[in-house]
Amino acid sequence: RSNSRSDQQRRRDDSRGSYSKSSTDKKRRKIESDEEYDNLLKEENDPEKKFRLILKKQNVIIKKTLAKSFDLSTSSLSKLLVDKCDEAIKNSIISKSK
Repeated sequence: RSNSRSDQQRRRDDSRGSYSKSSTDKKRRKIESDEEYDNLLKEENDPEKKFRLILKKQNVIIKKTLAKSFDLSTSSLSKLLVDKCDEAIKNSIISKSK
């Protein structure tokens, strides 16, 4: 029985150690996320950065909606748009040179 008590005590000590370690990890993660949140708040309070954030969000929504409506991935849609723009620019240059 004395062995079983020491085994139980060892298990308790092991579990306490892992618990305290995980709680410090959680604290670290919380601090990092707080800093990220504070940075976002600063950007939202700066009128120019706030405007840029709004534009980024709107562009992402538009891009996802367009991609979904054409049954494409957003990266495929981007490539297609770039290719079409390049083609239009090329055609414009050719027509102006004639």
